[in-house]
Amino acid sequence: MPRRIHLWGGVLLAIVLAITEASAQRTCDLSRSRQVTSTQSGGDRVSYVSRPRFECTDGTLIEADSSVTFEATSFSQLFGQVVFRDGQRELHSDRAQYFSSVGRLQAQGSVRLIGLDDGSLITGDDLVLLQEGDQRPEDDMTVRGGRPHARLSSGEDDTAIATGLETPDDAAQRDTPFEIDADLIHLVGDRLLEARGRVEITRDDLLSYGDSVAFQQDVGLLTLYRNARIISPDEESGDTLDLRADTITMILPMDVMEELNAVGRAHLLTDAVDIRGPTIRLLFTDEVLNRIVAATASLPNPPEGPSEVSEGASEASEEVPSGRLGEEGPRAVAEEFILTGDSIDVRLPGGELETVFAIGAARGVSGVRDSINTDDTPELIRHDWIEGDTITAMFVTSRPSSGGVLNTLEDPSEAAGERRLDRLVAQGEARSFYRTTSDTGTGTGTASPTPDSGPLELNYVLGDEIRLFMQDGEVDRMEVDQARGAFFQPNGAPPGPPPPAVDTTAARPTNDRRRTP
Repeated sequence: MPRRIHLWGGVLLAIVLAITEASAQRTCDLSRSRQVTSTQSGGDRVSYVSRPRFECTDGTLIEADSSVTFEATSFSQLFGQVVFRDGQRELHSDRAQYFSSVGRLQAQGSVRLIGLDDGSLITGDDLVLLQEGDQRPEDDMTVRGGRPHARLSSGEDDTAIATGLETPDDAAQRDTPFEIDADLIHLVGDRLLEARGRVEITRDDLLSYGDSVAFQQDVGLLTLYRNARIISPDEESGDTLDLRADTITMILPMDVMEELNAVGRAHLLTDAVDIRGPTIRLLFTDEVLNRIVAATASLPNPPEGPSEVSEGASEASEEVPSGRLGEEGPRAVAEEFILTGDSIDVRLPGGELETVFAIGAARGVSGVRDSINTDDTPELIRHDWIEGDTITAMFVTSRPSSGGVLNTLEDPSEAAGERRLDRLVAQGEARSFYRTTSDTGTGTGTASPTPDSGPLELNYVLGDEIRLFMQDGEVDRMEVDQARGAFFQPNGAPPGPPPPAVDTTAARPTNDRRRTP
């Protein structure tokens, strides 16, 4: 018959839940219970405890509605309202199994793990925790089932605030938690988080997606792998940043965004500019985007990410568009003007689009005046373009209408001024092709077609440097250094004089032996 033992007053029954390890011994003693029943089974003592409370030599506290302990194997089964607390965190679950000798905890059913010092939170249906000890330098935790969720927070740095290195507002901004959902979440200490399967990350207004993610918290490096995407709406300006690539890496020391690197079929879409390329790099100052660099040459291949992807990860490509665009060279689109080159460099001081550089075999194509084309217009002359070793596109803020006074009938954004293309400069082997239409029978060029517009006139200009001054998206004025070129009317109309191009060097035209279109 089983022997039943009752605990009264200061009488404690010590139930050994651990065995001697190589260099240390972890034991857990029963400090409180309602009732204990102990029996001998096959050379092992089995104890059944009602409402147990165990206190371990390493500071771990365990509570449950009931438990079954096997002394020989240092194994305990815990049932109902399980609480596991080890000083820095507290776990709640419906049931659990604890191997005290190796520091292994398995928990199932409505699992919640709360960080007591920073407010972090881990939830899921199934959790495995390997505690730090002589056999492992860091805790190792895996959560799966029920779409696991993790809330990560760095916590405020009181020392930085006290020394004046950081203000309370800065600390609050830095402490904005990361909310992570995935099919599987794996954590190694406070240093590394890996997540697999339809990963979604939310931080304030920053949304991130990928098939998997590796977050090195100690150095502030977060990498999204396969079908990576980041969306960041700006509530103040109304602008939205949408970045897609095979792999995207965030560099955010102290949880402050400094850099985004997109590798493999990268695509960046903002209200101001649309950029594509093999690689795109975004640089931030005080978490405000101030520079974008797109390059032809790929960066060193990043790691493949977590090797094992849980079931359902393949569905991510259906839920989150991949943005696969091929490996064409960099391309930037702004104000209906397309810039290409070996690299694209966009400057946005204070978040405002200012300059776009196309470097190396640079070419710009305008789509503003394509309405002058007809069905019979040959493909060769359907677009205006400019080329050079380098092309610089400069943007300015449009002047407010009504002399800067907001009219009640005006759109506030228009009254405040919008960014517009102001100037294009091509340097080195510069050349430009643009079209005009002539008033019937006059041969005088006009930038915009009218019902009475005459035949299409073609203008081809070469120079050491070409400067195009824009107005409403069209060429208003041209300046050329060492100008030379040609004027055509391909439909056979009487030729007229070409529209004037200012040669700022006043050099005599010479035969040009450089490339022609």
